[in-house]
Amino acid sequence: MKMIIRKIAILLAALASLAMGSGTALAASGWTITDLGVLTTGGMSYATGINNSGQVVGWSAGNDTTTGTTAFIWQNGTMSSLGTMGGTSSVATAINSTGQVVGYSMDASGSYQAFTTNGSTWQTLSSTYGKNSAAYAINSSGLIGGTIQTDAKDTQGKYTNYLGATWSGSTATALNSLQNVSYKVWGGPVSQVYSINDSGVMVGKSSVGAPYGDDNGDPASHAVLWNSNGTVTDLGTLGLCNTISGVCASAAFGVNSAGQVVGVSGDSTNTNLRPFIYSNGQMTDLGTLGSSTNGYAYAINNNGQVVGYSSDYKASDPASGTISSSFSTATLWTINADGSATAIDLNSLIADSGWTLWGATGINDQGQIVGYGMTGEGADATFHAFLMSPTSAPVPVPAALYLFGSGLMGLFGLRRRIRA
Repeated sequence: MKMIIRKIAILLAALASLAMGSGTALAASGWTITDLGVLTTGGMSYATGINNSGQVVGWSAGNDTTTGTTAFIWQNGTMSSLGTMGGTSSVATAINSTGQVVGYSMDASGSYQAFTTNGSTWQTLSSTYGKNSAAYAINSSGLIGGTIQTDAKDTQGKYTNYLGATWSGSTATALNSLQNVSYKVWGGPVSQVYSINDSGVMVGKSSVGAPYGDDNGDPASHAVLWNSNGTVTDLGTLGLCNTISGVCASAAFGVNSAGQVVGVSGDSTNTNLRPFIYSNGQMTDLGTLGSSTNGYAYAINNNGQVVGYSSDYKASDPASGTISSSFSTATLWTINADGSATAIDLNSLIADSGWTLWGATGINDQGQIVGYGMTGEGADATFHAFLMSPTSAPVPVPAALYLFGSGLMGLFGLRRRIRA
């Protein structure tokens, strides 16, 4: 779990001088946007999920994440700390319809443990398989999904592999991976659960064997779906996967009640990461905004609306292709009658609000969207979690239009490859 926090710290280090913003909601073009605030004056925040009651969870930190993050719940206009399990960091990852929150937190020993809480009482979710665990998803029945560390080690003696798992109560059950492969530099199979619908269908990723690995010989991951009986299905990739290098991999981050799955996959050129929707045995590229070549789809609601971001790599040296930075734009996708998708820049819905929305991470059935972005300018700029709410309820798209065959998602940033 340290890797997750470290990636966030690297990507947010440039924000260390940012100050605290307001918590007011601004009306714009049929939408309101609310700054969810921070737990620490002058700090930052990031929203990870929202339920149908409009309760939001995520994490907040100081002016960077090097001193740790703290899980929060936001409700009725107030952000409240959920605390930690004795360590310096915690992250709330999901919340269900009853207000039950899940996530992971560092304990006093420095390990990360999956947890669930109702806002006042914490419960550690046991992992009898190894040292670390994390919970990423919970459905209305309280079924929890995530990952547990096993005892397998790589050649450097590090615990490197994790298995997708569910918790019913506090007891963990490991799920099947696509392949129980083992590599010289990899301790064993890796899988993770990122989302669960109310029927108990789970989605996430699982490692697969050669020739799908990366340049280091580590197994790449594919988006997968676990049925309620634990059967695992490989959802494949958009790319041809005929080379070891590049981004020939995929991961699923969201699933709705109709079994539609969204996530990210390498494309047919094996160079870009593309947002996808999977339905009726077929993975389809959702497309991206304008000239953007990359994107992630993080969540889908029961009306078939999808949120995530579109992005382009920016090279400081066009001759060598050296990457200096990347810029992302929060994106909403709607499914058309012919099964195609239309990408909408969320910034266009809140023009003149003072916000620049970088990414959207969750959407509920009322069409409320949460994510992260910047508000203000210069020394007054803030990196905060936001909540966007439509001024009228969304109209569900008829199933025949958006399902185009019903059948069958650490966080943050754009990568050249998705490793298991």
